Amino acid sequence: MRFWVGGVVTDLLPGQTLTAPYAVPHAYRVTSATNAIALVITTGGKFERMVNEIGRSAEAPGLPVPNLPLPDDTARLASIAEANGITILGSPPI
Repeated sequence: MRFWVGGVVTDLLPGQTLTAPYAVPHAYRVTSATNAIALVITTGGKFERMVNEIGRSAEAPGLPVPNLPLPDDTARLASIAEANGITILGSPPI
């Protein structure tokens, strides 16, 4: 995975870690030909509240089929993020 944290680009291999400090702009992109699994740990509750509000219950066991967000999804995400003190910066610069 490739990460952009505060303007610094870092490529991580499986098993490596990275810290993105609070209030520092950050983004990531999966750069492998296959899917990636990441463990995200946050503190303070803002991100957790946002994810809980955006998420929905699984319709079946396993992961859903990936799809591109619809314009309404993007507007909803931005609104929920803002309500939780999180700013969506737009497309990742990486």
